[in-house]
Amino acid sequence: MNNRTLFLLIASCFLFCQLCYGQFYIAPKYGFNGVVSFSEIKDATLKKEQGKQFGIELGRSFLSILSIKGEILYTNDAYALVKEHILINQNQQEYLLNESVAIKNGSLSTNVALSFDLGKFELAVGPQLDALFSSKGNGSHQFAQDSSISVLYNYLEDDAGEGAYWNYPLKPDALFENSKLGLNVGLSFELFRNFYVEARTNYKWTDLINKYYTQDLSVEQFDLLLNLSYRVPIKKRKKKEKDAKSNDEEEFGFLGY
Repeated sequence: MNNRTLFLLIASCFLFCQLCYGQFYIAPKYGFNGVVSFSEIKDATLKKEQGKQFGIELGRSFLSILSIKGEILYTNDAYALVKEHILINQNQQEYLLNESVAIKNGSLSTNVALSFDLGKFELAVGPQLDALFSSKGNGSHQFAQDSSISVLYNYLEDDAGEGAYWNYPLKPDALFENSKLGLNVGLSFELFRNFYVEARTNYKWTDLINKYYTQDLSVEQFDLLLNLSYRVPIKKRKKKEKDAKSNDEEEFGFLGY
């Protein structure tokens, strides 16, 4: 069982449990990621840029101040990669090649969090798992002679010696990790009834890039994410039946039966 299959299995089980055992609300979400971030990669500059995300959040209250919520989001992460290469031509002369690529990574993200109700504010803490489904880039190779060529990369499908891996004789795995585990800490504010704005951090516990491409240099990432959501309450069927039964008992009792 690969990482993607395991991820989809966990996400499906989570959705099934929420739907069967009485979620309190469902909330469409939309937001931005990468507002603040950091990462390191040897001999290159990898900058996290503003990306987007959208999906749904499910939540259920247990106590007056405690609830559990989870979400499934499609996340579009954006990166800017700049790297210098010193190449040798057939005449054994060295020349400089500047590689500049804009990268878009599409992931399916799921997280579960405990949420504490603080009036208009909610504090939530929990883990997040990201599964990478697409990773593409477009940019250019700029030569010292002021000439350049356009490049298109597919980091998941390109083979060694071509595309994104034109300078690598081997490709043991894709440049970016297929799955990442992180920790979310978020604070939500209710602007008006059922409409929330949320700011949260996501610190990745696992590396962003496979170690083969960084020569054992850890590449970590920290993001600030902003989300908007509108919570649509969903009542449980059992509760409706119980309320209806209570109303019938009151009616019969009033009539003297």
